[in-house]
Amino acid sequence: MDPFAVVEAQLSTVDISQQYVLRIRFMLEPNSRVMKKVAAFMYGNNVRMSDAVACYNTCNGRHQSRVETVLRAWYVVWDRDVNQSNKEQ
Repeated sequence: MDPFAVVEAQLSTVDISQQYVLRIRFMLEPNSRVMKKVAAFMYGNNVRMSDAVACYNTCNGRHQSRVETVLRAWYVVWDRDVNQSNKEQ
């Protein structure tokens, strides 16, 4: 299945304007700020990291190894924060 379609299926509750903004971000040069915003959107909407990377690389097609490294790093940070918060409760 097309990686963008996989992510869209996971984002079924996201409105059209958010999907439009996401598509615009994919077209931008994948700098650290843009990749963090894409990673935050994907993570916040419970998109699996592997699906987020595949979708980003399919839609953008540039700097593929860097995209995976950066998205993976943000997912690890946020997973750690979530796990730490859950332990404190």
